[in-house]
Amino acid sequence: MATKSTSTVINLGSQRVSLATISGGSKGSLALTRFFHHDLEGDPSSDATRIPQMQMGVKSVVDQAKVKGNNVRCAIAGQPVFMRFVKLPPLSEDKVDQIVEFEAQQNVPFPIDEVAWGYQLIGEPGSMDVEVLLGAIKSDELSAMNSAVERSGVKTLSVDVSPMLVYNAYRYSYADQTKPALILDVGARTANLIYAEPGRVFISSSRIGGASFTQAIAKEMSIPFEAAETLKLQKGAIAPNGAEPSDEQAGLISTILKNAVTRLHGEIVRTNNRYKSQQEGSLPEVVYLAGRASGTEGLAQFLQEKLGVPVEYFNPLRNVGVGPKVNQDAVAAEAHTMGELVGLALRNGPQSPIELELVPPSLANARDLEKRKPALLLGAAGVLGALAAGGFYFSRAAQVIDGKIGDLNGETEVLALVQDTIDSSTEDLDAVKARTGDYTNAVVQRTYWADFLTDLNSRLKSPEVWFTTMAPMIGDDELTKDLSGDFEPALGSRSLKKFKPDAGNARDRKRNAGPAKPVEIDTVILKGLFRSPARPTIVSEVLLGAIKESPYFKTSGMDDDNLEIVLADLIKFNDGTDDSVWAYDFELTLPLQEPVAID
Repeated sequence: MATKSTSTVINLGSQRVSLATISGGSKGSLALTRFFHHDLEGDPSSDATRIPQMQMGVKSVVDQAKVKGNNVRCAIAGQPVFMRFVKLPPLSEDKVDQIVEFEAQQNVPFPIDEVAWGYQLIGEPGSMDVEVLLGAIKSDELSAMNSAVERSGVKTLSVDVSPMLVYNAYRYSYADQTKPALILDVGARTANLIYAEPGRVFISSSRIGGASFTQAIAKEMSIPFEAAETLKLQKGAIAPNGAEPSDEQAGLISTILKNAVTRLHGEIVRTNNRYKSQQEGSLPEVVYLAGRASGTEGLAQFLQEKLGVPVEYFNPLRNVGVGPKVNQDAVAAEAHTMGELVGLALRNGPQSPIELELVPPSLANARDLEKRKPALLLGAAGVLGALAAGGFYFSRAAQVIDGKIGDLNGETEVLALVQDTIDSSTEDLDAVKARTGDYTNAVVQRTYWADFLTDLNSRLKSPEVWFTTMAPMIGDDELTKDLSGDFEPALGSRSLKKFKPDAGNARDRKRNAGPAKPVEIDTVILKGLFRSPARPTIVSEVLLGAIKESPYFKTSGMDDDNLEIVLADLIKFNDGTDDSVWAYDFELTLPLQEPVAID
């Protein structure tokens, strides 16, 4: 009876996280049973937000698929991975590891103890044309991505690199293809050029990806990346020559995309020549488009005209069944993006020509422990047997416990050091905040009065009333004088007491004096005019609405019942009746919602 196994596979793309469950039969058949994806926001070149977004994406697809607790195989994009093909001299099989490690030390552009690396031999050891494909990624970067996966409730089984997985998927789905082929996998940040022909494989990468298309639109149209991405998805199409869109915006986007794709065509031509001259490969006779960014409308036709060979979309599901719970139409539209998922599923069987795995440190430690388990268990059994032979058992058990306690104490010390580092970083952060606080306040206060006047002017709707000057007040110190002498000082003390606490007498203030406080403006006096023969009450009516709705004034003591009474205290005006005077003075005193420092 045929047995089936189901793989849970996750592709950690730069702009999308996708998950599939794929079942495999005993004869190597595959069937897609579930498929989910989560698109990441923003510019994928912004590395600071990638890991948090990736974690959210993984959690989203894990929750949708309900696979929490499963072992998963993961694919990472080729962009952060260093890859190189290195020719090896004829050598015996037992020397391969030693020679390859030497080549890795010579070729990987980082200290070898700071990277996770792996290799795949291309050809048979001892032959004249054997090559090794090296792959390396910084350990901390790989660990960060692996943590994003495992924090979502699944356990990493393996981590593979995108281009190799796409190649494996091609070999599985196009086993009948004998023509030299180029799989052009256009992702968000890179385009991987995968050359495949019988007995030969070559992989090269270009930094021209979907994000560079979006960045070109953003730069040309002077818009943010997110807006450019939306436009690209809505109107992004490469129009055929002589068939430019009637829509002006769509025409501009078409021109921008055509320029960007022309650069990609140049990269393909240069890599074709390098593959032919340095790798002694054959020029591709067919091109397959893969990756999400390759779905740009008109791209296949454009490249076909430029390259002079057939260009079609890659279908890694060509030999893969699709289960009843999968949306057939949705999968058909996304098939060219699923090469990594199929390639990961092939890792469970014999049809995986390239297995370049990059092992995160935590996974390496777990595997090492798993290998040592039998020896540890055997050793533990021997110890227990010996202990059972005599009364030495309990003494020895106590020693073991003491050892465990010692180990825990050691771990505690390590954690304490980590905590010290965190505390130190927190102190540094607080110091930075303290230094930047003054600058922040200065920037805010720089525009305060301009914003204040703009807001006040926007609320003063009547052409009969307008402001002419503004004077600040500090505490109870009046900085202005009466307008005409016909009425009391502009600010009645009883009015401000409704809004400001009693400061106490001078003796109390001296006794309770603490650190010197900054000098702050807490009240303003606004002077203005109202036109004759307008009613004097129009001043109160107009200013009533302006003050009540403004966020700059303290109106906590003013409710609808007493607002007019309070304003009668705070507004003073010259109500002359001389018809020859075109306007009369008024003065308004108001406490500010927040004091403004002036030192």
